[in-house]
Amino acid sequence: MDGTEKNNQYINYANGDLMIYEKFIELLPPRGSARFFATHGVGASFDDSELSDLDVYDNYCETTGQFIFLDPELEELRQKIYKASDNLIRLYNDSMPLSNGRSQFPTEKLEDNDFMGKVYSAHKDFTAAYSALLNLARVKLNVLPALP
Repeated sequence: MDGTEKNNQYINYANGDLMIYEKFIELLPPRGSARFFATHGVGASFDDSELSDLDVYDNYCETTGQFIFLDPELEELRQKIYKASDNLIRLYNDSMPLSNGRSQFPTEKLEDNDFMGKVYSAHKDFTAAYSALLNLARVKLNVLPALP
């Protein structure tokens, strides 16, 4: 393979990953669940809609086998985000509705240090992988930073 063919292959590779990145940002925008997990206190009540894009992303990943970055570093981060999102959904299923579309973990969960530690760790894992993917995409895919 000569230099031109190799360069064209890289361009196609990056274009494919750019399309995946655009879909990723559409499903998990920085102002949605990603912002919620970066800024929300784990024990406070929350608006149920703040988790809606997380459900959409998780479902999309489960049902679409084509949602994979070709770049191994981007894909590793996407997998970490998917694992963390799946974990967060499972943890937040233990919350209870309050009123006006808001929920909170029940008192026994709030007082369970082990459970709340898992919630905190899941927030941290998701936020770290999400931020890392956005930063790496800026470099590898030459995209503008996504606005928080």
